[in-house]
Amino acid sequence: MRTLAPRQTGAGGAFEAPFKTNFRPWTPGKRALVLVLGFVLVAANLALATETYRFESLPPLTDELWVNNKSIFKEPKGVNVEFVTAGAFDWVFADASGKEVRTRRDKNEHGGWTGVDLPSLGLYGDYSIGFRNVSPREQRIKEVDVTAEGLNDTSATGTWVGKRVTSATCRVGAKSLSSVKETDVELVLQQLGAKLTGTAAYRNSRLVSGSGNLPADKVTSVSGEIHGQSVTIGTFKGNIQGNVLALNNSESNANCSGQSVINLRRR
Repeated sequence: MRTLAPRQTGAGGAFEAPFKTNFRPWTPGKRALVLVLGFVLVAANLALATETYRFESLPPLTDELWVNNKSIFKEPKGVNVEFVTAGAFDWVFADASGKEVRTRRDKNEHGGWTGVDLPSLGLYGDYSIGFRNVSPREQRIKEVDVTAEGLNDTSATGTWVGKRVTSATCRVGAKSLSSVKETDVELVLQQLGAKLTGTAAYRNSRLVSGSGNLPADKVTSVSGEIHGQSVTIGTFKGNIQGNVLALNNSESNANCSGQSVINLRRR
């Protein structure tokens, strides 16, 4: 096998490599240029990870208004809002649990565009974004733009159908009596901001086990709130995931305890 070895040249016996390269040592200027280019690429990748969500045709701001029905934005970076009217308002920020964590007063003396940078307010997590009117008159918003890494877009508006299963246990004297009842449910909801209103129809109750009187069919008005995936309707609490809505509540007194679970799908 042939090997490459240095060859001797000239009378002085100097040696040179069997081949030459174009390699040049890195100078401080080159290192700085590469670092700058690296930072630019990282910044570009971070920019690509965010998206601007635009919301228009918002209802009037009379008291409090939350962007996109109080949906939770994933790591929002900034918010810009265009007011048609002038008048002071508060920016309101709530965390993923629904707890209000920060407010900021904006004088909004002339209307038009104004904005906030969330990291500068110490907000680095997932938040819902809202506005609270602190002026004596109703205000109108033309557009809201939110720059964030994602949006947990949930809405309870529409018709939901499914079943309610109620389990109850009562003590009568020395005896303990239990029953399980099943009822068809149709829930119709409208949504304005974080508020929910509508009707709940309960029909065709039947005994699954035990004994007891079955309630008559009824339609009742309901109201509640939605925050991200968390839903409250009357005394029921639960969550919404896509086209599935799950609710439950429990009650008890000196003699009886009961629990109702409602599982619904969007029609």
